[in-house]
Amino acid sequence: MLVQTFDTQPPEAFIHELAVNLHGPYYLMRLLLPHFKSQRSGCVLNIASRAGTVAIPYSTGYCASKAALINLTACVQKEIDVEGLDDVHLYSLHPGGIKSAMTLSNPTRPGQAEYSPSSISTLPAAATRSAFTSAFDTLYNDSPYLNGMACVALASGIAKHVLRGKYVDVGQDLEDILAQAEAIKQDENLYSLHTRFL
Repeated sequence: MLVQTFDTQPPEAFIHELAVNLHGPYYLMRLLLPHFKSQRSGCVLNIASRAGTVAIPYSTGYCASKAALINLTACVQKEIDVEGLDDVHLYSLHPGGIKSAMTLSNPTRPGQAEYSPSSISTLPAAATRSAFTSAFDTLYNDSPYLNGMACVALASGIAKHVLRGKYVDVGQDLEDILAQAEAIKQDENLYSLHTRFL
């Protein structure tokens, strides 16, 4: 993913982001779910992003595909729940902001990292470029171990009666979330995508 204006991003790049971030998990779930249903247990952890819950300029394909993945996960969980399969649970997960080859300049693929100088230099104004650079330094400081620990905990089933089908941000303390189980069960909009109207 490169940060680009919507009207300059080649359609093939947008379609590629959908293929990677939505179609890939879709096909994997299609392969796994029949087995999970027959054994009446299993866990899917779809790697979403906080970007799927907000509108970020110059990241349209990424935001749209991650939002779709969050909703896909929730919809499939609803179907599983109708079938009464309590031990099949799915989550969409924000893995935290991790500096990686995707986000950092990559010497083997110059200009191909999301926040590489050449990618950011294509944005319209100097102020915008500066904002992206400072946001990168602020938002991408999480440890990859945080995501690993959250994945193990969710896969163990510890949160399946509270967060099944929900969007989970690993930056939040899972114990604190589970302590609020009753509030989460009473408000279906918590930990999910939703629209509010006046």
